[in-house]
Amino acid sequence: MPNSHYDESDYTCYACGEVTKVQTWLIIDATEQPDLIESVKDETIWDITCPGCGESITHDLPLLLYFPEDEPRFLFASRPNIVAGYPEMMIKGLFDQLVECSGDQELKEQYRDHRAWVLKEDLADRLKDYPEIPLVDFDWTAYPELKQLEMTLLDEYFQMVMTTYFENPDWNEKKKVTDLAPLVMPPAVEPWLEAQEEAFREMGNDQNLQIIQDHLGILTRAREIGYYQAVLEFQEEQGI
Repeated sequence: MPNSHYDESDYTCYACGEVTKVQTWLIIDATEQPDLIESVKDETIWDITCPGCGESITHDLPLLLYFPEDEPRFLFASRPNIVAGYPEMMIKGLFDQLVECSGDQELKEQYRDHRAWVLKEDLADRLKDYPEIPLVDFDWTAYPELKQLEMTLLDEYFQMVMTTYFENPDWNEKKKVTDLAPLVMPPAVEPWLEAQEEAFREMGNDQNLQIIQDHLGILTRAREIGYYQAVLEFQEEQGI
C-alpha cells in the first residue's frame, strides 16, 4: 500500500453552484512521489479551479510531507491564513494513517522528535532547493507559535471555527467556513453543537438555542444534498 494518500470529495462552487470532484493530497512521501514534491515547490498542487466558471477552489486540509531520508522527517504544512489551528486529532490522524500504510511501527517512536511545522505560504520557498540542499539546513524552530496553534484541542477548534461561522451573516461566507474547516460538518461537530444547545437551554437563552438548532439541522442536511440546497430548503420552511 502506498504511503501517499489523497482525499476526494464533492465541492459546490459558491460562485456558480456547479458540483465538481476535488482531489486534495493529505500525505506525500517524498521518495514515493517526487513529482508531487515538485508540484508543492511550484505551488501547482493547490491550483484548483471550478470547471464551470474558473473560480479558484480553496479546499484547505492539513498536508503531511514525509521525508524518510531527511530532517524533519515529518513536515506538517498549515493553512495560508490561520483562523484556527488544526485540532490535534486531525494532525495525529494523518500520522497514524502514514504508520498504517507504511507498516512501520517504529515511526511512532520518531514522531515527537522528528516533526516540524510550516505555513503553506512559506512551503514552496523552504523546499525550493530540495533535494540539492537538505531540509535539515533550515531552522524549523522559527514556528513555535504555529506549533502550539496546530495542537489545538478539538473543543477549542470548534469554538474558534464556529464563532467565525456564526458571526458571518452571509451564507456564502458561511459556506467558505465549512469548506476551509471540513470538521464542522456533522457528525464530527454534533457533540459540540449539542453541548452548546444544552448550555443555552439551561441559561434560558431561547434565541441562541434556536440558532444552534437551526444550524445543526442545516449542517446535517448539507451532508445529503449540499450546503446551498440545505440553506434553500431551510429558508423555504421558514418562509424567508
